[in-house]
Amino acid sequence: MISFAKTTDDTPKHVERIKNIVEDYLQTQSQINQDDLPTVMVSQIKCTEDGCAPIETVISLLSENNNRSGKIFKPIKDVTKADTLTFLTTKLLTKA
Repeated sequence: MISFAKTTDDTPKHVERIKNIVEDYLQTQSQINQDDLPTVMVSQIKCTEDGCAPIETVISLLSENNNRSGKIFKPIKDVTKADTLTFLTTKLLTKA
């Protein structure tokens, strides 16, 4: 079972920080047409299923015809800029 993790007072700050990293990368470094930039959604979820990280950070790119989503297996407060950029370039923005 997956649920949204209980937020702490600083969780919204970390959500905004990660969202800004993703949006800045998409605007300046990606091959995505500037008119077609996706909406970025960042959240922290709690997983109670066997084998999954207890708290995960989910980054989603939402666009009209191509939604992409993936997880970084650590709490959002521990996700670094390097984690985010590596995730984007090696997982989320790679062609399937």
